[in-house]
Amino acid sequence: MDRENNHAFVKWKAAHQPFHWFVQFYGIMSNGGFDVIIGNPPYVEYSKVRRAYQVRDFATESCGNLYAMCAERSVKLLGNSCRFGFIVQAPIVSTQRMAAVRSLMTENSDILLYSTYDDRPSKLFDGMHHCRLAIVLLRSHERRSSCHVFTTRYHKWYLEERPNLFPMGSYFELPGDAGGDLVPKFRCEIERSALRKLSGRKQSIGHLISAVQTDHRIYYKITGVGHWFTFTTKPPEFWRDGVEGGSTRENSVSFRSALLRDTVFCCLWSTLHYWVYQARTNCRDFNPSDLQYLPLPEAIANGLPELGELARRTDECLEENSKVGTASYSVGGGVQYERFRPKLAKPIIDDIDTVLARHYGFSEEELDFLINYDIKYRMGGGAEDEDE
Repeated sequence: MDRENNHAFVKWKAAHQPFHWFVQFYGIMSNGGFDVIIGNPPYVEYSKVRRAYQVRDFATESCGNLYAMCAERSVKLLGNSCRFGFIVQAPIVSTQRMAAVRSLMTENSDILLYSTYDDRPSKLFDGMHHCRLAIVLLRSHERRSSCHVFTTRYHKWYLEERPNLFPMGSYFELPGDAGGDLVPKFRCEIERSALRKLSGRKQSIGHLISAVQTDHRIYYKITGVGHWFTFTTKPPEFWRDGVEGGSTRENSVSFRSALLRDTVFCCLWSTLHYWVYQARTNCRDFNPSDLQYLPLPEAIANGLPELGELARRTDECLEENSKVGTASYSVGGGVQYERFRPKLAKPIIDDIDTVLARHYGFSEEELDFLINYDIKYRMGGGAEDEDE
């Protein structure tokens, strides 16, 4: 190598800091790999660093985030019957984008455990915004007949409960029919049983939405899902710098009749819908697919007249208890918007769930679970009383 090329090589080496696992850890790698790998990898979109460097031959490149590729490399560096533990973003259990890393870990382990953690009312790491997290643990295995996958509830806690968060945690083993590709956030057999009663339905909320705009509409927020959704039958009031308008965080869907609108309105406000959303999504955004997902029995899909009165009562309760909130943004200026207090409608929502339970065939135990799902945090005091 001539002097000019040697200088370029030294410069490149200093900038890129190349690392060769087999050279650096020859003894470990020649004996099969590491016994234990733990980490908190970067939560960085691959698109943000692609100009600086590119990866090659990673099965998890389609996941689009560096933590997925770090997980893949770590699993490949493990010896047989060895341990892995990562703390990563919560969507690893639920989004289609992360399917590749879930498959890779399942294929290379005989025991795989997921636990998930909300960031409301408290969070694992103070100072981090939108830090919904998952802890993934596995035992590597090269040849296996099956992988036993375990999951947990979607953990929520107040700050004073933090010392007991991990000691009181428990895992639930998922049967093969529990969630398909995603990993549902379950804590008990009741949830698996209830989900099975939703499965196999021929229609869903998506089938009832009109392809053309009508006067029978439901308005909803697409971001900021906390302990409550926001659904209304008229546009929430909104002003930007004193001028009345609409929020870019809102969307709407139309229905062919008031009966179908009211039926879907009640389904969306039900704790059943909230539980399904919490169990199977990233618990942050409310995508069109999330709104359309809930499977429906035929009687509900045809429209339930008894839900019309419950829809009216819910609407009236929301309207009577709404108030005007204010916010200021660096981009967009000051805004005023209608805020709602959904928890005040909880008795009506319980009536909705009772009606739905009859048509889904839920047992009294399953209905009791749904009505009381997350009630401690949904009905707690403070700012979380309201939609955000």
